[in-house]
Amino acid sequence: MGSPSGWRPPARRAGGDDHGIPPEDAEIVEFTRQLLRKHRIDEATAASLRRRFGDDGFIQLTGAIGYYSMLAMTVNACELEAAPNAEVLKV
Repeated sequence: MGSPSGWRPPARRAGGDDHGIPPEDAEIVEFTRQLLRKHRIDEATAASLRRRFGDDGFIQLTGAIGYYSMLAMTVNACELEAAPNAEVLKV
């Protein structure tokens, strides 16, 4: 939804979603959500990413998601804090 002046966020004008994520990146976000929430990927998403990245790239993407998920679990389980003066992302 645009403002009364007609201004819209740049990502929407460029074809991105409401969160400013370009469609090709949104596909990866959806894949990640499915993998982490359901531990399964729907056929359409898997087929699209395999076409885009090939089997090797698909496996590497899946492995990277698993690796960062493992790191996050370790950080959370150990209740680790950011180092002093470290940049902390706001979520």
